[in-house]
Amino acid sequence: MLRRVLARRIERRCRSRDEDASAHAGLIEETVARAQKAGLVDDARFAAARLRGLRRRGTSTRQAQ
Repeated sequence: MLRRVLARRIERRCRSRDEDASAHAGLIEETVARAQKAGLVDDARFAAARLRGLRRRGTSTRQAQ
């Protein structure tokens, strides 16, 4: 998810400046790696929280998976 958010932000910024977004692709991977190393990205915890939220709203277990 972090990767997608960063890609959208870079794409939007580059579009407004008429730049090539692919030139900044390395920044995304670098930023994600730093966030993971710092413990800011925890996919298991995110998935569990997402599932709890979906279940709280009444989404079936099957649909939530």
